[in-house]
Amino acid sequence: MSTPDDVPQPHSVSPRQPHVMPAEQRVPPGPASPQQPIQQQPIAPPQPYSMPPQSYSMPPPRSRAVTMIPVISAALAVLCVAIAVTFFVMYTQQRHTAQERGSTIAQMRQQVSDVDGRQAVVRRAACDYATTMSTYSYTDLDPYFTAVLNGSTGSWHQSFSESSAGLRPAMVQAQVRSSVTDLHCGVSSLTAHDAEVLVSAKQTRSTATNPTPGATVVPMLMTLQEQSNGRWLVSDIKTLFG
Repeated sequence: MSTPDDVPQPHSVSPRQPHVMPAEQRVPPGPASPQQPIQQQPIAPPQPYSMPPQSYSMPPPRSRAVTMIPVISAALAVLCVAIAVTFFVMYTQQRHTAQERGSTIAQMRQQVSDVDGRQAVVRRAACDYATTMSTYSYTDLDPYFTAVLNGSTGSWHQSFSESSAGLRPAMVQAQVRSSVTDLHCGVSSLTAHDAEVLVSAKQTRSTATNPTPGATVVPMLMTLQEQSNGRWLVSDIKTLFG
């Protein structure tokens, strides 16, 4: 059995002693400084609470070049269409002009060809008639008179027809023979149905009194008229002497 001495006693806490500064470390008190009056600071009136401004980040402005791209594209498209239309119109006009020019040239060539062809026909008719008139023999005059009348018309046809009755006996009596050794014909004028041709015929003649053939150049101006069948007949002959 334990005794009172064996019972553990509660821990006793000694009271805390104040710290005493050694005397040598103590600062002697100085004279008391006069107390300054405490100044009262004014109190700012309460400010109303305001929310801090919020900063909104605006999207960066689009550059002017980017903004103008659609406008430029549209303008270029319109310009391309206008250029295409212009070139198409110009091409059409040039093609039409070229076709008209080609047609005109073809017509002119045809006209020139027609004129050349008509001149050739007229020239041949005049030369043939000059040969017919200058080729005869007193021994066979019927074919001569027939050919001369068949190639003539108008006043010349009438004049030769009226004089043929007196020419026949005179030619037989003179025993004339004639031929053409050289002949040149040139168209001096040509209209729709009339033409004038200069003819230079070198005629060789002989008679009973002059049996040796002699050559004579006979210049003539023949007037020809186109008939409904396309033939050119001599309507007048004028002998030209220098």
